[in-house]
Amino acid sequence: MSKPMFLLGFQVAELKLIFRFKATASDLRLGVNKEMYSTVFAFVYWFSRLSPQSPTLKLHEVTKEYWDGGCCQACRIVPLRSIIYLCTLAPALPGPPDGSINQHNAFSQHERFFISPYGSQTEFQLWKIS
Repeated sequence: MSKPMFLLGFQVAELKLIFRFKATASDLRLGVNKEMYSTVFAFVYWFSRLSPQSPTLKLHEVTKEYWDGGCCQACRIVPLRSIIYLCTLAPALPGPPDGSINQHNAFSQHERFFISPYGSQTEFQLWKIS
C-alpha cells in the first residue's frame, strides 16, 4: 500500500513551540507587515519524507533530518495553519525494548520512527493497515 494521497508533498515534523510575534507601537505606526503579527507560527524539527510502507510491518518510517553534516537537526518556522494532522510516532527499535525508553527520552535517543496507526481510531482509518 502506498502513502495516503492527501499526504503527498507533506512532511513529518516534531512540533516544539507555538507562538505569535508581538507588534510594538512603532511597528504599527510604520505599517510593518501586519499579517506577520496576526499569524500564529510553529517551530518544528523536520523528519525525512515518508518511506514506502514496510512489507512486513505495514508501517511507514521517517528519520530525523540534519543540516551541517549531522550537527544540527533541520528546523523551520512555519505558519501553524500549514500543520494538517498530528500523528503518533513510535521509535524503530533495533531489537527488543530494554525498558530504558519512555515518553521523555524517545526523541532524544532515537533517529528512526514508525508512523503508528494505533494512536487512535482516526489514525488507524487514515493509514489503513491491511
